[in-house]
Amino acid sequence: MAPTSAAATANCHVTNGGQVSSATGSFPVALVSMIGANGGTGPSPWTAPAPNCTSPAPGPTSATNRPAAGGSDGAVTITNGGSMDLVGGFVGAKGGSGAVTVTGAGSVLQSSADLYVGSDDAGNAGNGHITVNAGGRVLVAGTLHVAPGAGTSLDVNGGGTVSASQLDLRGNVNLLDGTIQGMVTDAGTLNVGATGSHTISGNLKLTGGSVGFDLSELAPALSGTADARAAAAAAAAAPLLYVSNTLDLTGSGDALVLSGGLPGQTYLLIGVGSTMLGAFDSVTPGYRVDTTANQVYVTVAATPEPTAGAAVFTAVATLGLRTTRRRRRRSGR
Repeated sequence: MAPTSAAATANCHVTNGGQVSSATGSFPVALVSMIGANGGTGPSPWTAPAPNCTSPAPGPTSATNRPAAGGSDGAVTITNGGSMDLVGGFVGAKGGSGAVTVTGAGSVLQSSADLYVGSDDAGNAGNGHITVNAGGRVLVAGTLHVAPGAGTSLDVNGGGTVSASQLDLRGNVNLLDGTIQGMVTDAGTLNVGATGSHTISGNLKLTGGSVGFDLSELAPALSGTADARAAAAAAAAAPLLYVSNTLDLTGSGDALVLSGGLPGQTYLLIGVGSTMLGAFDSVTPGYRVDTTANQVYVTVAATPEPTAGAAVFTAVATLGLRTTRRRRRRSGR
């Protein structure tokens, strides 16, 4: 098959137990998968199984070169127990856009070497997205790299699992409901959902990165009926994020980013299975952080703190009221 033009959009669907496997060999010397790359710079140098490869039934589809979607924009969908095996690869690189969706129990994307999202191994950036949903799994024997950039993300939802020997997270990671497994280094943004299960099975080390929590979804339940309040209070007593081993906050510039929540309410944000080192260097104003040996709590301010301008206005108004009262007393009014 002729190489795909860089301007093309290529898609690969692996479903119903279908299998797609890459060529054997060692990365990066061997041929690897490029999903969305070479944006406008020339042809994507991969061949079979297709620009629009489909493996709709149980059994393997072998590739002699790059098994996934190349070209300027590429997408891979793995669902209903389908699987794809790679020898490393790039999802969105060299100015291209790439997306991988792994959804459903038994659906899996496996890579026997490093997998890059939003760039290649030389740092040539693109827009890359990996979405793991509804019990799907991404398994990387090497390091999973998530590059910085607004157009790149790793999303874990619906009980999905992302596992790698190491995870180098420099971009946007949304842990909405599921598990990230491995040695995690966070120099980007890790957003944790308010509902569902959120687990990092391994270590989490921040290196100038941030962890974000939106507590607004919990606030209505905590202010509702007595039964709803009791259920929500029990949920608030469980950590929103559980780190099974060590939480390392000794890096410089580590941030805790918070929004929402019920005024005066205390939430258990993070539970740590082993050791917690250091503390967050910055916390969103209006929230107080308290820690124990292996837990991080946050309390929402009972009342919003006035801005500097509001404080000056209040002081001037109070002074003016006092002056008026004194004048009235002197005049006998």
